[in-house]
Amino acid sequence: IFPAPEVELLAIDGVRPAAATIADGSYPLATDVFVVVREDTATDSTAVTLRDWLLSNDGQDAVAASGYVPLP
Repeated sequence: IFPAPEVELLAIDGVRPAAATIADGSYPLATDVFVVVREDTATDSTAVTLRDWLLSNDGQDAVAASGYVPLP
């Protein structure tokens, strides 16, 4: 997602890859990324802590800063 001068981003069916077109699903070459934690995982585990942080405002800011599209 990060633009680089040596990389040309291509439109698919006239839709250019951008945060808005990825978020609204109109850009066809995007996929969802999931964080899955087993139901019986301890609530104080690093997996649960990471999941909860990723869903927080700070976590979503980090997702956006990494070049990914945060949750709506």
